[in-house]
Amino acid sequence: MSSGYRRDWRGGSGGGGSSSAGWENSAGGRGRGRHPAHLKGKDIGLWYAKRQGQKSKEQERSERAVVQMDEAREEHITRLLNSVQTRSDYKDQRASLSADSSKNWRSACPSSSTNKETKPETSADLEYLFETITQDVFLDEELKEELMKKTSSLRYLDMKRFREKLPSYGMKKEVVDLINENQVLVISGETGCGKTTQVTQFILDDYIERGKGSLCRVVCTQPRRISAISIAERVAAERAEACGDGNSTGYQIRLQSRLPRKQGSILYCTTGIILQWLQSDSLLSTVSHLVLDEVHERSLQSDVLMTIVKDILPFRPDLKVILMSATLNANKFSEYFDSCPMLHIPGFTYPVKEYILEDVIELLQYRPQTQEIRRPSSKRRFMQGCMFRPEKERVEEEYQQQWPEYMRELQGRYSDSTIEALEILHDDDKIDLNLIVALIKHIVLHGELLLCVGSSHGSYEVLKMLENCLQNNLLLIVSLQMLHNMKGQFAEHLLVAGFVSSKNPRDPKANINSDNEKLIKAVVCAGLYPKVAKIRPSFSKKRKMAKVFTKSDGRVNIHPKSVNAEEGEFEHNWLIYHLKMRTTSIYLYDCTEVSPYSLLFFGGDISIQKEQSQETISVDEWIVFQSPSRIAHLVKDLKRELDALLQDKIKKPQPVDWNNRSKDCAVLSAIIDLITTQDNANAKNYTPRFQSC
Repeated sequence: MSSGYRRDWRGGSGGGGSSSAGWENSAGGRGRGRHPAHLKGKDIGLWYAKRQGQKSKEQERSERAVVQMDEAREEHITRLLNSVQTRSDYKDQRASLSADSSKNWRSACPSSSTNKETKPETSADLEYLFETITQDVFLDEELKEELMKKTSSLRYLDMKRFREKLPSYGMKKEVVDLINENQVLVISGETGCGKTTQVTQFILDDYIERGKGSLCRVVCTQPRRISAISIAERVAAERAEACGDGNSTGYQIRLQSRLPRKQGSILYCTTGIILQWLQSDSLLSTVSHLVLDEVHERSLQSDVLMTIVKDILPFRPDLKVILMSATLNANKFSEYFDSCPMLHIPGFTYPVKEYILEDVIELLQYRPQTQEIRRPSSKRRFMQGCMFRPEKERVEEEYQQQWPEYMRELQGRYSDSTIEALEILHDDDKIDLNLIVALIKHIVLHGELLLCVGSSHGSYEVLKMLENCLQNNLLLIVSLQMLHNMKGQFAEHLLVAGFVSSKNPRDPKANINSDNEKLIKAVVCAGLYPKVAKIRPSFSKKRKMAKVFTKSDGRVNIHPKSVNAEEGEFEHNWLIYHLKMRTTSIYLYDCTEVSPYSLLFFGGDISIQKEQSQETISVDEWIVFQSPSRIAHLVKDLKRELDALLQDKIKKPQPVDWNNRSKDCAVLSAIIDLITTQDNANAKNYTPRFQSC
């Protein structure tokens, strides 16, 4: 807020340049801050609303972070910009890039211009898709002979006897006939009927028996990675084969695959893999049968995939699509695909008995470790951590009132020790991992005694693994391995593109700045922009939580499970977020605060303005910071050099030589230095709430 403005608003001096002065003078002696005497009715309310709006703007203006740099860095960047001398060529570079926009940017890369067929090599996820499919009569005969030989295999016959007990196996002929006669078929069935493991085998075996096995490529989608792996291994076992390794059955998920043979095969994969394939082959031209399993779960990916598949069907009359769903809403999918035929497969039913927490404690005779429990003075509310709303508060009160009565009801049904354990668990606000471990041990050991006495060593290993995982905050080694694989795959992509010199993600040349946390946040900002939210301070004494606003939705909330949800103080005024979702409210997920320099260098277009007496620099005319004009122009010019550098890297990818005193190294070093060292001075400039006058 400018000092002149404050003077006019509070004292009425300084001329009539401010509307605030008009309010003060027009009050007609009614007292400071009172509305003019001649206003009546709603005009009074409009007058106060206008004044409050002006106050809010002035408050927001005074809270803007300041973008600045010390004198030494200012001189260094000025000399740098004068030496590189690229500002005059910037517009020419932009025009040249725009003129070539119809061409693929990869055409500038030598490896891409000489050989267009290398595209599949850039991603292992596309390896299976780009296999050419043509009928091979010799392979057809070979596949037929292989299937006939399996009928004499004891392992295959044992599995076949099990398969014949499944409800789906008895409907094999009906399933195959409907698939051959229709382009789309919806198959519904209860869990355990065998549709997921058997339908794909029915299709493949039918093609092989008819001497057309080389033309069959069945791809079955699964909503989860573990499902794709386990089902593929099960189907391979039923066919007396190893999974993948060029056999008839395999799987493919992100960062991991065991691919089957090129022709006459079944591939289980996640829905995301198919969506990735569609970016390279919009008609899935090398797939003969597409099986969409578990479509009733209605995820975003599966719904998008079904929409695309429906559009593909007119252009691929030879493509067979089979949708497999639970019985709940199978007719909806049939209607969506123009009332295509439906087939229901009955399933097995088993008696189920429910056990609640009290039953488990009684069964295990479990006793919580009371010495580790700190009983709070007041009971922790079971909905604590959720955003405050009256209906939740009402439910909370009902819960607290009913708990003592519920405990009295349990006295005749459970032992005193069980009731005491429940009281201890009720007072504690954490999940008792020891109870979960005890329950898993009970399940595994009883299963071992009843069904699998010979697997004691395996059961022991399973128990130790589960116990270790639970005691380490449920962080599974599988998740860590997936992250490791993702880093490796990302490094390979960068190597193929030419941005790094090694596929090793730990290569020292590619990790010069890997310990720079502020720079990592800036990279996150570059990847997620424009998903930006503004933080405003909350002066509520009851809930010290920051207020968060987005440009499109206004007031939003940080999700209660986020580590930032209860944070009351932030170093900077801006958040970058990964996901925004509306449920009971609009929530931000996976958010990180970012600095002004991160937004300026890795955000949108920069503009420099003067608002009243305040000089500003803004990103996309929404994210506004205070900045002296000379500093703002230096930042804008440095951002221009960064954009030119990135355009050059896209045309001619090569690693940055940090040891060479090149222009690239100088520009990047200056930006990294500003992000790392100067943001300490750009902390928020929160001011107290306006006092009423």
